[in-house]
Amino acid sequence: MKKIIIVVFLLMFVSEIYSQEEQYPKHEVNLGMFNVIAYGTFSADYQYIIHEEISVGMELYYGNKSEISYSYDRYASIFARQYFGDKYASGFFLELFVMQSSGYNNYNTSSIKGDDTSKGRYSALSLGLGIGKKWTSKRGFVLSLDMGLGRNLTGTKEYPEFLGKGGISFGYRF
Repeated sequence: MKKIIIVVFLLMFVSEIYSQEEQYPKHEVNLGMFNVIAYGTFSADYQYIIHEEISVGMELYYGNKSEISYSYDRYASIFARQYFGDKYASGFFLELFVMQSSGYNNYNTSSIKGDDTSKGRYSALSLGLGIGKKWTSKRGFVLSLDMGLGRNLTGTKEYPEFLGKGGISFGYRF
């Protein structure tokens, strides 16, 4: 009887050791440092890491009005990323995103007095692809470079046909 109890305890102990997987952080928050420094705008994202190769998340951008022909001043984007690196949810990645943006359309109109630049507000829904690279430290700090291009699905001439996004982000994984 003693031998059976010892064997059962040993089996339980060994199975407990082998059943414990290494726990990785599942949440990540990033701040778009490039946008803050270069343009004085706010960009942040949250990601939930599903497993070592896939994450999903949401990004928010809020900026000031620009004089670029088609320019968004705010957007919300949801995305899914597939990672191809050796480390957990790091390295080169591909991204699929859906972005709802709004901004001003600066376009020239001819009038009797000459050319005039008019501003029209727009709101657009875009579907796009992105690429990027992510580096992570052992302590949970994250540096990410990414860019993407989305096609406008709203389909009228007041809206830009393509919208881009990208930047350099610094964050923390917990």
